[in-house]
Amino acid sequence: MSAYIFGAIGIIFLVASIQMKHKYKFLVLQIFGNVAFIINLFLIGAYTGAIIGTILVFASLIMLWYLKKAQEMPVAYIYWIVIPILLSGLSVAESFIDILPVIAALLLLFTYAQKKEKNIRRLSIVVTLFWIPYNIYFGALFPLIGNIIFLVSTVISILRYDLKKTKGIPKTKMTKGD
Repeated sequence: MSAYIFGAIGIIFLVASIQMKHKYKFLVLQIFGNVAFIINLFLIGAYTGAIIGTILVFASLIMLWYLKKAQEMPVAYIYWIVIPILLSGLSVAESFIDILPVIAALLLLFTYAQKKEKNIRRLSIVVTLFWIPYNIYFGALFPLIGNIIFLVSTVISILRYDLKKTKGIPKTKMTKGD
């Protein structure tokens, strides 16, 4: 029962995160949502996902710190995050399905490093597509529901913030003889 509660909390935070226009707020809500999903995954026995999620939360905190200081995170730090993701993920992996969170984590790390929010939103779709089969396999109902809602919310966010809407009839240059 408590796994479901943490899963529901994770959904709320992750869906809210993708609707944020600015990266700082996005990362803060991602951290809270991911902590809830880490607890959920641990409680249902999906340990690879929980371990990878924990490393990503620490990576997000580091990125948040640099973002707050208005500085770019040194590339060397990214390597120091990639190594534990690979080592921990691959060391507890029992099957191919356990590799999916590792791939998702590496993509998410790349996603978080993006400067433009529109790139973060677009890459978030790809990351989520790696988590869906993992959550189906482990019966992680709330993270799976969260993934689906997150995908829909991300598309809405892309439409809302990233795609330019033209107002009225576009102006064309008229020349003599037209």
